[in-house]
Amino acid sequence: MATTYTELKAEIADFLERNDLTAVVDTFIDLAEAEMQRELKLQAFETTSSVTITAGVGDLPAGFNKARAVYWQGDTNNPLGYATPDELERINAGNPSNVSKYTIVGTSVKVADDQSGTLVMTYTANFTPLSGSNATNSILTNHPACYLYGALAQAAMYLKDFEGASAYRRVFESELAQVKSDNTDKKYVGQLAVRAA
Repeated sequence: MATTYTELKAEIADFLERNDLTAVVDTFIDLAEAEMQRELKLQAFETTSSVTITAGVGDLPAGFNKARAVYWQGDTNNPLGYATPDELERINAGNPSNVSKYTIVGTSVKVADDQSGTLVMTYTANFTPLSGSNATNSILTNHPACYLYGALAQAAMYLKDFEGASAYRRVFESELAQVKSDNTDKKYVGQLAVRAA
């Protein structure tokens, strides 16, 4: 199986038994990656960044996808809870002092009470797509078939091979499910114990 971007492109061409599609193989990979970006929120993509908040607003970190934990720097015992943008506006219109809430609007994070300081955000980031300058990533390294069958499904649609597209899509979806299962296994190691209250 392919372990680099160049090898993946060659493998896709081999599977398709076509050498006239080299100009569009990158697009097949890009389309498969777009779906993987939506579907895969993996532990390997979790990271932590500091965000400067001024008058209640700061820029989300590059590649931000989904927040897992948000707290003020130095105050890990009091995580901020998520509020919808409308809910945060209502809180700010009332008496917002000592309210530990945040929301996401576009590419910004907003906090209650127009506070300033440094937020620490643990979040799922988008993975780095494959390219000429980024030959591999954790998905290609650990689950190369996910890339292969995702790109082949896109290629079959391009070629109007709807039967092939359906078959490749089923395998791609199975690979996505396997990636998610492996992620869950890594995240929750050991047995869960039920305790009486």
